[in-house]
Amino acid sequence: MRTTFNKQRILLMCQIMGVGLTFSLPELKKARDLLYHHYHPDKHPNATETEKTALEEIFKRIQNSYDYLHENHQSIQEYFKEIGDFSLIGKGHRPSDACWTYATVSSYTVNSLQ
Repeated sequence: MRTTFNKQRILLMCQIMGVGLTFSLPELKKARDLLYHHYHPDKHPNATETEKTALEEIFKRIQNSYDYLHENHQSIQEYFKEIGDFSLIGKGHRPSDACWTYATVSSYTVNSLQ
């Protein structure tokens, strides 16, 4: 049975991770390590409680995105190859600090990625 994926969900996760839809596992791991290093709550000991909450939310989103993309890597690649839909393929954008403000994070829920 063919697995069906939500293209927009996959695109969102790729954008969070800063990779394109044609990502490789080493590329995904490298992106995860960079994001972990930058956004891990323990890396910001002087952050306020509000900032720590936002960092924890970001960290959860990164982890959820990584887990899903890693677990489904082969199926995702086969799915897009099979349907021939390359309309969403492109290099992801690594989120900038401006992207990950508390206001941005609080307007979403971690559940939107599950």
